[in-house]
Amino acid sequence: VAFVSVGFASCGGDDDKKNDSTSSIVGTWVKFYEKETKWSLTNGNWVKTSEEEDNVEGKSALFFGVDGSFYKMFNYNGSWEKSAMSSYSIQGNNLTISSSGTSSPSTQSRTFTINGTVLEIIETELDGDEKEEEVNRYRKM
Repeated sequence: VAFVSVGFASCGGDDDKKNDSTSSIVGTWVKFYEKETKWSLTNGNWVKTSEEEDNVEGKSALFFGVDGSFYKMFNYNGSWEKSAMSSYSIQGNNLTISSSGTSSPSTQSRTFTINGTVLEIIETELDGDEKEEEVNRYRKM
C-alpha cells in the first residue's frame, strides 16, 4: 500500500510542474530586447561572424491563452495589429508554436525560460555550415 501511494504522489508532482510552466506563460508579453548572432563552421569550429543587439521596446508582443491559443501583435505607430491565431504547447523548457489556419501550416520549436516577469525565447537555426541564434526578451503585462 505504501508503494502505491508513493507512486501516486510522484505523478501528481509531475502534473503540477507541467501546469506551472503552462500557467506561468499565459498572458501578454511585450518585447523589449533582441539579439541575433551568426556563426560559420570553419575548420571544424564555429566562428562568430556577426552579432547585433537591439532595444525593441514596445514594437511587438506575444499572447499566450490558457486554452493553448497564441498570436503575435505588432505596433505600427501606436496601432496594434494581431497575426493569425495559432496554438502553442510546452514540454519542459521547449515551446512549440503551430499555425494550422494559414495557407502554409508550420511548427516551430524554441527553448524558453521565465524569470519573474521576463520571458526569454531562444531560437536556433542550423543550415549546413551556418548557424544563427536569435534571443528575444519580453516583459509580462
